[in-house]
Amino acid sequence: ATNAAATMKLVDAGAPEVLAHVCSKADAEDVAPSQISLLDQCIRALGNLATQEGMASLIFEMGVVTDIISRLSTDDTRTLESCFAALANLAEMPETRRIIAKEAIKQILSACEREASPA
Repeated sequence: ATNAAATMKLVDAGAPEVLAHVCSKADAEDVAPSQISLLDQCIRALGNLATQEGMASLIFEMGVVTDIISRLSTDDTRTLESCFAALANLAEMPETRRIIAKEAIKQILSACEREASPA
């Protein structure tokens, strides 16, 4: 199957909604260690889906961009990398780029500063 066909199967099965639901329900301030991997995988999957035609707008319309931005406060490097990748993929669309620039720039800079600082 082509990427487009595989993506449509995922959409028809409701995968983007489930992934977005997990991202929105995990408490940004207090994610249990057992949830970090699941949250990271959901963010990574949404970021990967965003690279497929038409998917960035669908993901944006689900409101998950704000949830991903809220995850930038994590101390988990892998989840932080997933957030950066997902936001970069979503920023390919002009309307999401504006939202990300407006709402996430402070969190992105803060996250980069935390990562660059010695422990």
